[in-house]
Amino acid sequence: MAADAKVGANMKIKVNRMKANKFIQKGKPDHTGEFTVFGQIFQYFKNIGFSAFKCTKDTNPFSVQFVGEAAIDVGGPYREAISQMCTELQSGALPLLIPSPNQKNDSGQFREKWVLNPGANTLIHMVIWHFS
Repeated sequence: MAADAKVGANMKIKVNRMKANKFIQKGKPDHTGEFTVFGQIFQYFKNIGFSAFKCTKDTNPFSVQFVGEAAIDVGGPYREAISQMCTELQSGALPLLIPSPNQKNDSGQFREKWVLNPGANTLIHMVIWHFS
């Protein structure tokens, strides 16, 4: 993952979705926040600071360029990256959330819910929590 060092709406973050998909296919969680789409974007902002997300209304804090994919970010790749990050949070790809007990047991209400993972308590997990 590489990125241009521009702060604000002009920041371009290069995201390698093929790398993320290959990692996710292995079925192990990204404990270091490096391999998933979430992790790649986290790594970029970890270095420049999360305050870069502060931006004016109706502007995106960054734009996305997918490595090996032809797309111009006028909103679509940005929205796709955010959607992918949310999907990864609610899967086994990241260790931050776990399925609710009702989801695990397939009974009761709120089976679609995810809860905080009490095992995600290392220093890097805390930094990722701050980002998310």
